[in-house]
Amino acid sequence: MTEMQYGNQPNLDIDLRSKAEERLKNIQMSTTTVAQSPEEMAETELHRMTRALFATNSCNHALIHTVDEIELLHKICTIMVDIGGYRMAWVGYKEDDKEKSLRAVAHAGFDEGYLSSARVTWADALLGNGPTGTAIRTGEPCIIRDIRKEPKFSPLLHQALERGYASVQSLPLITEGEVFGAITIYSEIPNAFSTKESELLTGLVDNLAYGVKMLRDRKAKLKAEGKLKESEERFRLMFEQHSAIMLLIEPGTWKIIDANQSASDFYGFSLDELKRMRIDQINQDSPEVQKGNLDKFRTSKPNTFVFHHKLADGSIREVEVVSNNVLIQGKEVFFSIISDITEQKQAEQALKESEERFRMLFAGNSAVMIILDPATGIITDANQAAADFFGWPIEVLKQMNINQINTLTPEEITQELNKWQALNQRALFISSPAC
Repeated sequence: MTEMQYGNQPNLDIDLRSKAEERLKNIQMSTTTVAQSPEEMAETELHRMTRALFATNSCNHALIHTVDEIELLHKICTIMVDIGGYRMAWVGYKEDDKEKSLRAVAHAGFDEGYLSSARVTWADALLGNGPTGTAIRTGEPCIIRDIRKEPKFSPLLHQALERGYASVQSLPLITEGEVFGAITIYSEIPNAFSTKESELLTGLVDNLAYGVKMLRDRKAKLKAEGKLKESEERFRLMFEQHSAIMLLIEPGTWKIIDANQSASDFYGFSLDELKRMRIDQINQDSPEVQKGNLDKFRTSKPNTFVFHHKLADGSIREVEVVSNNVLIQGKEVFFSIISDITEQKQAEQALKESEERFRMLFAGNSAVMIILDPATGIITDANQAAADFFGWPIEVLKQMNINQINTLTPEEITQELNKWQALNQRALFISSPAC
């Protein structure tokens, strides 16, 4: 705890000081006219401690029942004044700007423009060396027991005395080791804030800082939940209206927990019927194939599978399934997008069969056949009849250029290739020497 020591005040206007102290004297007349006996002083201290205790209890009650951060801070300041009997209380949050300014977020009591005119900071400078700036910089409570005798309070002394402030304590607000602000409490009684009173206030402020953290965590959680809800609503809208076939599958049971209208149209089952089915009632692949592929669903990255799905009319369609894990309302599900690739696979098979027929016709034909790249003249393939005719093995021919087996001049070969490439003729004239 930092307690500012008494000392002489330099450079303070004597007239202003006298007027301010006279003002404080009038305000505190009732407490300074008659010297108190030890018993009366003990009774006064007990009275102040009782009020501080009541204030602490009321603040703890506010901590439990208040759900807004700024409202809570206003309540705490009001309790400090109305129940604790302090002259004024305010809460300032530090700003991480160049000036290291303080932002007043709540106050109660006799202020009369004090905070707006004070312009205190938490920088290590003239207006930052008061109780609030010191508490924030050091992370420790700071007490000035008599503001008239503390040199560092001189920039604000006149304004403070005019408002009846005599002593002040500032306590830092700390969460997770980081100071984010301070609550500063002013008393009209000099030498206020005894050790026991300060201990009570320190415990209260520790609870307040924790309460602020809880409110911020709750707000952040509600905000995150709100964003999650919005995200799920956007997903729901996309899911229901998308033209792609979509299913949501429950891990382990493989139950279809949801399907969109496109899935209903494709499979021929109603949405309610689909939601009563398991994916293995649609998938027609063997249990071994299904299990091997479905186990891959559990990985976090998207996976692509090819399955055979049975429709309501009994027909079988080859489908490509892209599946990924997603969280919906806190539960993991498999999100699958299904594409019907039946026609694509049929076209691929037809092309494959056509190429096989061409290969058989080409390889077994008795006519001499070679395949050329028309742009370069390179022989890309040849059949056995060509190998027998030219006298080079097929693999050797495939490494040769047409210039190497044609006796025409390069210019004549180029002309022939150009004609062939333009489809003006389907045969290429070759003059070749016997090997």
